[in-house]
Amino acid sequence: MDLIIKAIPLDDNSDPDIYISKTVRFPNSSLDSEWQCSSYGRDTCTIHHDDIKPDDVFYIGITSPHGECHLSLFTMTSDEFKLDDGIYNSF
Repeated sequence: MDLIIKAIPLDDNSDPDIYISKTVRFPNSSLDSEWQCSSYGRDTCTIHHDDIKPDDVFYIGITSPHGECHLSLFTMTSDEFKLDDGIYNSF
C-alpha cells in the first residue's frame, strides 16, 4: 500500500510545505528529507509501497514560506489500481 500525506491550508494566507524523512527527526528542507511537496496551497506527498518496509518510521515536517500557517494534516493508505482505457481494473 502507498502512504499518502496531505496538508490542506485552512485559510488563503497559509501555504504548507511537506518534508518527509526516515532518518531526520525534524525535516524542514529538501536537503534533509527523502520526499518533498512544496507547491502553492495544498500539498500531497505519496510514498510508493516499494519505499515502505515493515517497522519504518516516517518523520514529517511542515514549513511555510509565508510565516504562520493554519492547516489540516491527513495521512492515509491507498492500494495500487490500474486503469484500462479509463476503466478501473483491480489487479
